[in-house]
Amino acid sequence: MYTGNEHLTSNGEDLCFNMLDYWQWAYSDLIDNTERGVFAEYIVKAALSLNGPDPNQGSRWWHPYDLTGPSGLRLEVKSSAYIQGREQADFAKISFSIAPTKLYNEYADYSIEAKRHSDVFVFCIWNTKDRSSSPLNMDLWDFYVLSTSVLDQEKPDQRSISLSALLALSPRKCSFSELRKTISLEYAERGPFTFACNKSNNSTPPRKIRTIQISKKNRRCIFPPALLL
Repeated sequence: MYTGNEHLTSNGEDLCFNMLDYWQWAYSDLIDNTERGVFAEYIVKAALSLNGPDPNQGSRWWHPYDLTGPSGLRLEVKSSAYIQGREQADFAKISFSIAPTKLYNEYADYSIEAKRHSDVFVFCIWNTKDRSSSPLNMDLWDFYVLSTSVLDQEKPDQRSISLSALLALSPRKCSFSELRKTISLEYAERGPFTFACNKSNNSTPPRKIRTIQISKKNRRCIFPPALLL
């Protein structure tokens, strides 16, 4: 990955233009819908790895999901805002794409089946109506975390969702500093896995709840480390 210090060259000599110049020219408008979407992915990544950027994991447009959490959780990040990059007569309505997609495979072809490929959706809202506000201020962002299994059950074929419809599914709202914990909690409680906490010699059918495994030592329900961020 480039660091920003690399220069354009001509005839074997460095020019006065470098990658940082290019990034500033091409990607500084974070109000633009496209750039805000990529920036939202970076925000979520930053929340999951607060020790700094990972040089080995940049944005990958062809991936079936946006980010991989430290434990392997697949994350889909969506963003929306009242303010758009273009001129607007009124504030935009908050909505997100949740369309199932076909997987782009190693043979440069698409799979037959369209589905959602993530474990968790993170919906990011730049919640300001003041165009002079900075997208770099994390206090102006709201985050709603929802297990993909909930969308698959309640909205299996729906391609977009409004804020009101999203709230009806009871996502977990959190701040930037709470994202890491909230993603783990949402997936543990409403992910696709179930288990039975069944006491020995109990003839009652096991009760299914949303989480993962049983501790053999004391029959307590615990989260395996692999599923915790």
